[in-house]
Amino acid sequence: MVKRALLALLLLGPWGVYAAHDFLAFDSSLPRADCVMVMLGGDGGARMRGGQALVDCGKAPALLVPARYQVLHAGGGGVVERADIVGAAPETRRPARPQARHAARTPAATGRVSLFGRGFRVYENTHLELLRGRRMMDARGYRSAVIVSSPYHMRRLQLIAHKVFGDDFRIGFAATPFEAYDVIGCYSSWANFRNVAGEYAKIGWFLVYSWFV
Repeated sequence: MVKRALLALLLLGPWGVYAAHDFLAFDSSLPRADCVMVMLGGDGGARMRGGQALVDCGKAPALLVPARYQVLHAGGGGVVERADIVGAAPETRRPARPQARHAARTPAATGRVSLFGRGFRVYENTHLELLRGRRMMDARGYRSAVIVSSPYHMRRLQLIAHKVFGDDFRIGFAATPFEAYDVIGCYSSWANFRNVAGEYAKIGWFLVYSWFV
């Protein structure tokens, strides 16, 4: 059994790298949406430029950055010119009232669940970022969004977004064009290989824990 499992991994590994571009670089944008949502991390500058480009071309009137609790609104000429900070970062917020403190410690907010009386981190950062993005959309009455991130990151976003948003929202996906994605380079670039291998590992972890949350 162990030998068969190892053989399967040896066969699936090269296939996973070869098929990474078609599988990981998921793209399904919307012609028009209420907002563009940028997922930070990695090369955040390239992702922000990708999100702003969509707003500039009229894809949506607002740009949401859940990691910063931030909403950017399009101004004259389609240029993002005004920033509204929605809440403060957790470390800068005032102490919460008792009932608010309890709400802030729910699994959806902290990514932790109780097991045998102890809190364990289960939710991945991207999952928490999308949950925050949904709360920001709910607060503004937005019902559609185009999510922007790095090319290799899009498939995992699509899987998590399906659980977070369900059928209540229209969600599209657009990889930033300002970040290079060389799949074949995975064979020669440790950084590219690490990104691809990490995505497969994170997808696997999400598929496991999503059954229980």
